[in-house]
Amino acid sequence: MSDYMRGYDNRNRRRRAAYSSSGRSAYKRRRKNRRGRSRLFFYLTRGGVIVAAILLVAFGVRAALGLVGEAGDSKEPAKTAGSAVTGAAVSASAVTPVPGGVAEAAAKVPEISEQIVPEPTKAPRSKAVALTFDDGPSTMYTNTILDVLEKNNAHATFFVVGQRVEGAEDILKRELSLGCEIGSHSWDHANLSLLTKSKFNKQNKKTIDAVKKATGYTIQTIRPPYGAISQTMRKKLKMPMILWSVDSLDWKSRDAKKVFKKIKKEVSDGDIILVHDIHGSTAEAMKKVVPWLVKNDYDILSVSELMERKGIKLKDGVAYGSAK
Repeated sequence: MSDYMRGYDNRNRRRRAAYSSSGRSAYKRRRKNRRGRSRLFFYLTRGGVIVAAILLVAFGVRAALGLVGEAGDSKEPAKTAGSAVTGAAVSASAVTPVPGGVAEAAAKVPEISEQIVPEPTKAPRSKAVALTFDDGPSTMYTNTILDVLEKNNAHATFFVVGQRVEGAEDILKRELSLGCEIGSHSWDHANLSLLTKSKFNKQNKKTIDAVKKATGYTIQTIRPPYGAISQTMRKKLKMPMILWSVDSLDWKSRDAKKVFKKIKKEVSDGDIILVHDIHGSTAEAMKKVVPWLVKNDYDILSVSELMERKGIKLKDGVAYGSAK
Protein backbone atom coordinates (compact mmCIF):
# COMPACT_ATOMS: atom_id res chain seq x y z
CA MET A 1 0.00 0.00 0.00
CA SER A 2 1.27 3.36 -0.95
CA ASP A 3 2.05 6.10 1.57
CA TYR A 4 -0.84 8.18 0.29
CA MET A 5 -3.35 5.37 0.83
CA ARG A 6 -1.96 4.63 4.28
CA GLY A 7 -2.49 8.31 5.20
CA TYR A 8 -6.01 8.19 3.85
CA ASP A 9 -6.84 5.04 5.89
CA ASN A 10 -5.38 6.62 9.01
CA ARG A 11 -7.61 9.71 8.60
CA ASN A 12 -10.67 7.48 8.14
CA ARG A 13 -9.81 5.46 11.24
CA ARG A 14 -9.45 8.66 13.31
CA ARG A 15 -12.79 9.95 12.08
CA ARG A 16 -14.55 6.63 12.85
CA ALA A 17 -12.95 6.43 16.27
CA ALA A 18 -14.08 9.95 17.06
CA TYR A 19 -17.79 9.25 16.63
CA SER A 20 -19.85 9.88 19.72
CA SER A 21 -22.71 7.81 20.99
CA SER A 22 -25.10 10.09 19.12
CA GLY A 23 -23.36 9.31 15.86
CA ARG A 24 -21.88 12.85 15.38
CA SER A 25 -18.11 13.20 15.04
CA ALA A 26 -15.96 15.43 17.28
CA TYR A 27 -14.56 16.96 14.10
CA LYS A 28 -17.98 18.24 13.08
CA ARG A 29 -18.62 19.55 16.60
CA ARG A 30 -15.36 21.52 16.53
CA ARG A 31 -16.13 22.88 13.07
CA LYS A 32 -19.60 23.99 14.13
CA ASN A 33 -18.25 25.66 17.26
CA ARG A 34 -15.70 27.58 15.20
CA ARG A 35 -18.43 28.74 12.81
CA GLY A 36 -20.62 29.86 15.76
CA ARG A 37 -17.86 31.89 17.33
CA SER A 38 -17.07 33.55 13.99
CA ARG A 39 -20.71 34.53 13.46
CA LEU A 40 -20.99 35.90 17.05
CA PHE A 41 -17.84 38.02 16.61
CA PHE A 42 -19.15 39.31 13.27
CA TYR A 43 -22.55 40.28 14.71
CA LEU A 44 -21.05 41.86 17.81
CA THR A 45 -18.50 43.82 15.77
CA ARG A 46 -21.04 45.02 13.23
CA GLY A 47 -23.51 45.90 16.01
CA GLY A 48 -20.85 47.81 17.96
CA VAL A 49 -19.97 49.90 14.94
CA ILE A 50 -23.62 50.76 14.37
CA VAL A 51 -24.19 51.67 18.04
CA ALA A 52 -21.02 53.76 18.14
CA ALA A 53 -22.03 55.55 14.96
CA ILE A 54 -25.48 56.31 16.39
CA LEU A 55 -23.98 57.67 19.61
CA LEU A 56 -21.50 59.87 17.75
CA VAL A 57 -24.21 61.33 15.51
CA ALA A 58 -26.48 61.99 18.49
CA PHE A 59 -23.67 63.66 20.45
CA GLY A 60 -22.68 65.83 17.47
CA VAL A 61 -26.26 67.01 16.88
CA ARG A 62 -26.79 67.76 20.55
CA ALA A 63 -23.52 69.69 20.84
CA ALA A 64 -24.23 71.71 17.70
CA LEU A 65 -27.76 72.56 18.87
CA GLY A 66 -26.39 73.52 22.28
CA LEU A 67 -23.89 75.91 20.73
CA VAL A 68 -26.49 77.53 18.52
CA GLY A 69 -28.89 77.75 21.46
CA GLU A 70 -26.32 79.47 23.67
CA ALA A 71 -25.56 82.03 21.02
CA GLY A 72 -29.18 82.60 20.09
CA ASP A 73 -30.81 82.80 23.56
CA SER A 74 -30.26 86.55 23.70
CA LYS A 75 -30.69 89.06 20.92
CA GLU A 76 -27.93 91.23 22.39
CA PRO A 77 -24.44 90.41 23.66
CA ALA A 78 -24.03 89.98 27.38
CA LYS A 79 -23.28 93.28 29.09
CA THR A 80 -21.17 93.25 32.23
CA ALA A 81 -19.02 95.81 34.06
CA GLY A 82 -15.77 94.00 33.40
CA SER A 83 -16.23 92.32 30.00
CA ALA A 84 -17.95 92.67 26.63
CA VAL A 85 -19.02 90.04 24.10
CA THR A 86 -18.22 90.83 20.49
CA GLY A 87 -21.50 91.35 18.64
CA ALA A 88 -20.19 90.06 15.32
CA ALA A 89 -19.03 86.81 16.93
CA VAL A 90 -22.45 86.25 18.51
CA SER A 91 -24.22 86.81 15.19
CA ALA A 92 -21.89 84.49 13.31
CA SER A 93 -22.26 81.62 15.78
CA ALA A 94 -26.04 81.95 15.75
CA VAL A 95 -26.55 81.52 12.00
CA THR A 96 -23.48 79.67 10.65
CA PRO A 97 -24.04 75.93 9.92
CA VAL A 98 -21.67 73.42 11.45
CA PRO A 99 -20.85 70.92 8.67
CA GLY A 100 -17.51 70.06 10.23
CA GLY A 101 -19.06 68.70 13.41
CA VAL A 102 -18.36 69.49 17.05
CA ALA A 103 -14.79 70.74 16.62
CA GLU A 104 -15.75 73.31 14.00
CA ALA A 105 -18.83 74.39 15.94
CA ALA A 106 -16.79 74.86 19.10
CA ALA A 107 -14.44 77.16 17.22
CA LYS A 108 -17.35 79.52 16.60
CA VAL A 109 -18.18 80.13 20.26
CA PRO A 110 -18.35 83.93 20.88
CA GLU A 111 -15.03 85.34 21.97
CA ILE A 112 -14.89 87.44 25.14
CA SER A 113 -12.76 90.55 24.84
CA GLU A 114 -10.08 91.47 27.33
CA GLN A 115 -11.62 92.55 30.62
CA ILE A 116 -11.68 96.26 31.37
CA VAL A 117 -11.04 96.75 35.06
CA PRO A 118 -12.07 100.21 36.25
CA GLU A 119 -9.63 102.05 38.44
CA PRO A 120 -10.74 102.11 42.07
CA THR A 121 -11.77 105.44 43.56
CA LYS A 122 -8.96 106.84 45.65
CA ALA A 123 -9.68 106.97 49.36
CA PRO A 124 -9.61 110.43 51.00
CA ARG A 125 -6.37 111.36 52.71
CA SER A 126 -6.37 111.67 56.49
CA LYS A 127 -6.39 115.49 56.41
CA ALA A 128 -7.87 118.19 54.19
CA VAL A 129 -7.43 121.94 53.63
CA ALA A 130 -8.93 124.55 51.33
CA LEU A 131 -6.48 126.55 49.24
CA THR A 132 -7.86 130.00 48.32
CA PHE A 133 -6.52 132.70 45.98
CA ASP A 134 -7.59 136.36 46.07
CA ASP A 135 -7.43 139.33 43.68
CA GLY A 136 -7.10 137.47 40.37
CA PRO A 137 -7.32 136.43 37.70
CA SER A 138 -3.78 137.28 36.66
CA THR A 139 -2.81 136.73 33.05
CA MET A 140 0.81 136.46 34.22
CA TYR A 141 0.70 134.05 37.17
CA THR A 142 -2.65 132.27 37.54
CA ASN A 143 -1.90 129.68 34.85
CA THR A 144 1.39 128.80 36.55
CA ILE A 145 -0.57 128.05 39.72
CA LEU A 146 -3.11 126.03 37.75
CA ASP A 147 -0.27 123.95 36.29
CA VAL A 148 0.82 123.02 39.82
CA LEU A 149 -2.74 122.18 40.89
CA GLU A 150 -3.33 120.05 37.81
CA LYS A 151 -0.07 118.14 38.26
CA ASN A 152 -0.98 117.28 41.86
CA ASN A 153 -4.70 116.67 41.30
CA ALA A 154 -5.49 119.53 43.70
CA HIS A 155 -8.39 121.99 43.77
CA ALA A 156 -8.73 125.57 45.01
CA THR A 157 -11.18 128.45 45.27
CA PHE A 158 -10.36 131.61 43.32
CA PHE A 159 -12.02 134.76 44.71
CA VAL A 160 -11.92 137.06 41.69
CA VAL A 161 -12.13 140.82 41.31
CA GLY A 162 -14.90 141.46 38.78
CA GLN A 163 -13.15 144.16 36.77
CA ARG A 164 -10.30 141.72 35.99
CA VAL A 165 -12.54 139.10 34.38
CA GLU A 166 -12.59 140.63 30.91
CA GLY A 167 -9.61 139.39 28.95
CA ALA A 168 -9.04 136.47 31.31
CA GLU A 169 -12.05 134.34 30.37
CA ASP A 170 -9.91 131.37 29.33
CA ILE A 171 -8.19 131.36 32.71
CA LEU A 172 -11.53 131.19 34.52
CA LYS A 173 -12.71 128.40 32.25
CA ARG A 174 -9.55 126.45 32.96
CA GLU A 175 -10.05 126.89 36.70
CA LEU A 176 -13.49 125.34 36.41
CA SER A 177 -12.29 122.55 34.11
CA LEU A 178 -9.77 121.48 36.76
CA GLY A 179 -12.46 121.18 39.43
CA CYS A 180 -11.75 124.52 41.08
CA GLU A 181 -14.34 126.93 42.41
CA ILE A 182 -14.82 130.65 41.68
CA GLY A 183 -16.01 133.10 44.32
CA SER A 184 -16.63 136.85 44.42
CA HIS A 185 -14.07 139.34 45.78
CA SER A 186 -16.16 142.41 44.88
CA TRP A 187 -15.96 144.42 41.67
CA ASP A 188 -12.96 146.62 42.43
CA HIS A 189 -11.67 145.38 45.80
CA ALA A 190 -13.79 147.83 47.77
CA ASN A 191 -14.18 147.66 51.54
CA LEU A 192 -17.76 146.41 51.56
CA SER A 193 -18.19 146.98 55.29
CA LEU A 194 -18.14 150.74 54.64
CA LEU A 195 -20.81 150.62 51.96
CA THR A 196 -24.58 150.71 52.12
CA LYS A 197 -26.62 147.63 51.42
CA SER A 198 -27.41 148.70 47.84
CA LYS A 199 -23.78 149.48 47.08
CA PHE A 200 -22.20 146.28 48.42
CA ASN A 201 -24.89 144.24 46.70
CA LYS A 202 -24.12 146.07 43.44
CA GLN A 203 -20.40 145.31 43.84
CA ASN A 204 -21.17 141.66 44.32
CA LYS A 205 -23.78 141.38 41.56
CA LYS A 206 -21.54 142.94 38.91
CA THR A 207 -18.84 140.36 39.66
CA ILE A 208 -21.33 137.50 39.61
CA ASP A 209 -22.70 138.68 36.25
CA ALA A 210 -19.23 139.06 34.73
CA VAL A 211 -18.22 135.51 35.67
CA LYS A 212 -21.57 134.15 34.49
CA LYS A 213 -21.13 135.83 31.11
CA ALA A 214 -17.55 134.61 30.74
CA THR A 215 -18.05 131.00 31.82
CA GLY A 216 -21.71 130.21 32.46
CA TYR A 217 -20.79 129.51 36.10
CA THR A 218 -22.85 130.98 38.96
CA ILE A 219 -20.84 132.17 41.96
CA GLN A 220 -22.05 130.82 45.32
CA THR A 221 -19.64 132.38 47.86
CA ILE A 222 -17.93 135.71 48.57
CA ARG A 223 -14.76 136.77 50.35
CA PRO A 224 -15.10 140.38 51.51
CA PRO A 225 -11.90 142.35 50.75
CA TYR A 226 -9.69 142.77 53.83
CA GLY A 227 -11.97 140.32 55.62
CA ALA A 228 -14.10 143.30 56.65
CA ILE A 229 -17.73 142.45 57.49
CA SER A 230 -20.45 144.74 58.83
CA GLN A 231 -23.58 143.75 60.68
CA THR A 232 -25.58 144.93 57.69
CA MET A 233 -23.68 142.52 55.49
CA ARG A 234 -24.42 139.66 57.86
CA LYS A 235 -28.12 140.44 57.68
CA LYS A 236 -28.54 141.47 54.06
CA LEU A 237 -25.86 139.71 52.01
CA LYS A 238 -27.52 136.62 50.58
CA MET A 239 -24.35 134.56 50.33
CA PRO A 240 -21.93 132.68 52.65
CA MET A 241 -18.82 134.74 53.50
CA ILE A 242 -15.47 132.93 53.48
CA LEU A 243 -12.54 134.15 55.58
CA TRP A 244 -9.34 132.20 56.44
CA SER A 245 -7.38 130.57 59.27
CA VAL A 246 -3.86 130.54 57.76
CA ASP A 247 -2.61 133.85 56.31
CA SER A 248 0.51 133.31 54.23
CA LEU A 249 1.26 137.07 54.22
CA ASP A 250 2.46 136.58 50.66
CA TRP A 251 1.29 140.11 49.81
CA LYS A 252 3.71 141.43 52.43
CA SER A 253 6.82 139.25 52.11
CA ARG A 254 6.77 138.67 48.35
CA ASP A 255 9.17 135.81 49.13
CA ALA A 256 8.42 132.24 48.01
CA LYS A 257 10.55 130.65 50.75
CA LYS A 258 8.85 132.65 53.51
CA VAL A 259 5.41 131.83 52.15
CA PHE A 260 6.22 128.11 52.12
CA LYS A 261 7.73 128.23 55.60
CA LYS A 262 4.72 130.04 57.12
CA ILE A 263 2.14 127.71 55.62
CA LYS A 264 4.14 124.62 56.59
CA LYS A 265 4.41 125.87 60.17
CA GLU A 266 0.77 126.85 60.71
CA VAL A 267 -1.38 124.51 58.61
CA SER A 268 -3.50 121.73 60.10
CA ASP A 269 -6.56 119.70 59.19
CA GLY A 270 -9.60 121.82 58.27
CA ASP A 271 -7.70 125.07 57.63
CA ILE A 272 -8.50 127.62 54.92
CA ILE A 273 -5.24 128.99 53.49
CA LEU A 274 -5.10 132.56 52.11
CA VAL A 275 -2.77 133.40 49.21
CA HIS A 276 -2.93 135.73 46.18
CA ASP A 277 -2.50 134.68 42.54
CA ILE A 278 -1.30 138.14 41.42
CA HIS A 279 2.24 137.69 42.79
CA GLY A 280 5.01 135.81 41.01
CA SER A 281 6.51 134.82 44.36
CA THR A 282 3.24 133.15 45.32
CA ALA A 283 3.14 131.18 42.07
CA GLU A 284 6.70 130.06 42.76
CA ALA A 285 5.85 129.12 46.36
CA MET A 286 2.99 126.88 45.21
CA LYS A 287 5.52 124.62 43.48
CA LYS A 288 6.67 123.62 46.97
CA VAL A 289 3.53 124.17 49.07
CA VAL A 290 1.20 121.93 47.06
CA PRO A 291 3.51 118.86 46.79
CA TRP A 292 4.41 119.22 50.48
CA LEU A 293 0.74 119.16 51.50
CA VAL A 294 0.11 116.08 49.37
CA LYS A 295 3.19 114.34 50.76
CA ASN A 296 1.96 115.05 54.30
CA ASP A 297 -1.40 113.41 53.58
CA TYR A 298 -3.53 116.48 52.91
CA ASP A 299 -6.30 116.61 50.34
CA ILE A 300 -6.23 120.07 48.75
CA LEU A 301 -9.82 121.13 48.11
CA SER A 302 -12.04 124.05 47.23
CA VAL A 303 -13.91 125.72 50.11
CA SER A 304 -17.19 124.03 49.23
CA GLU A 305 -15.50 120.62 49.01
CA LEU A 306 -13.81 121.09 52.38
CA MET A 307 -17.04 122.09 54.07
CA GLU A 308 -18.84 119.12 52.58
CA ARG A 309 -16.03 116.80 53.69
CA LYS A 310 -16.36 118.11 57.25
CA GLY A 311 -20.15 118.01 57.22
CA ILE A 312 -20.63 121.79 57.41
CA LYS A 313 -23.56 123.31 55.51
CA LEU A 314 -22.85 126.84 54.28
CA LYS A 315 -25.49 129.46 55.11
CA ASP A 316 -26.13 132.95 53.75
CA GLY A 317 -24.85 135.83 55.89
CA VAL A 318 -22.57 133.57 57.95
CA ALA A 319 -18.77 133.99 57.96
CA TYR A 320 -16.59 130.85 57.94
CA GLY A 321 -12.90 130.99 58.86
CA SER A 322 -12.17 127.25 58.73
CA ALA A 323 -13.81 123.83 58.77
CA LYS A 324 -12.68 122.93 62.29
